[in-house]
Amino acid sequence: MDAIHKAQWHVQIHNLDSRIVAAVPGTITMGDRVEVRFHTTDVLVNSICDPKKAWRVTGFGFWENADNIRYIRRAVADI
Repeated sequence: MDAIHKAQWHVQIHNLDSRIVAAVPGTITMGDRVEVRFHTTDVLVNSICDPKKAWRVTGFGFWENADNIRYIRRAVADI
C-alpha cells in the first residue's frame, strides 16, 4: 500500500485478505487499472488499459502496463 500511495495511484478496491485494485494515471495513455492479488507466497499482478476510459487506436499502453508490473515486483521484493 505504501508503494501504491507513493506512486500516486488511486485505490479503488482494497480487501485486507488478498486484493488491491488501483487506477493509475497515464503519461502516454488514458491510464491503467492494476490489480494485485496475494495468494499464499504468490503475488499476482494484472495491468490493463482502464476500461472506464475512452478507447484508443494506438497501443502505447503495453509499455505502461509493463512498467506497472515491474513497479509492483520491486515494491514486493523490498518488503
